[in-house]
Amino acid sequence: QNRFEKLYVVEAPAFLGVLRECLDDNAKTRIAGEIPKDVARQAPEDIRSKLPDYL
Repeated sequence: QNRFEKLYVVEAPAFLGVLRECLDDNAKTRIAGEIPKDVARQAPEDIRSKLPDYL
């Protein structure tokens, strides 16, 4: 529904490829960056420390 212009994906490297296959072309064109890190079980402040400052 075009609710976003840019998408930043933070996902474990092993799952990143699977995720790419599931996204439609519209979503793929909006991916502005990918960060291959597994942060699913980390505290928000730890996740934030791994992200670039511009996010």
